[in-house]
Amino acid sequence: MKDKGTSKIRIAVAITFNLIAGLIILVFTVMSFIRPFSFSGQTNNVKLDAQSGWYYIDSLGTLTSRSADLEKLEFDEKSGDVSLIRTLSSDELQGADLCFISTNISFDIFINENKLYS
Repeated sequence: MKDKGTSKIRIAVAITFNLIAGLIILVFTVMSFIRPFSFSGQTNNVKLDAQSGWYYIDSLGTLTSRSADLEKLEFDEKSGDVSLIRTLSSDELQGADLCFISTNISFDIFINENKLYS
């Protein structure tokens, strides 16, 4: 026959263990909301105005002097395409990330005429 004292000790140990485990989970959950995950590096929260500084590229791939209004683009009558360019200085991009949001558009990223992204 089991000893009632041993049974009570086992129940007390199980309850204590569950309370400690629950408390640890609660503390880590609260900490994850209070203290953001660590990030090593630098965040550059500068947003560049993407509406200006764009120029058309002709069908031969040559930069033209015609500035482009992104809200009123002039598409090629034959292909229905338009090619634009915007040059950014290294000072504008130093330590920054390029982030794009686009829909139904393809773009290429070049640095010194070396294609990095397409």
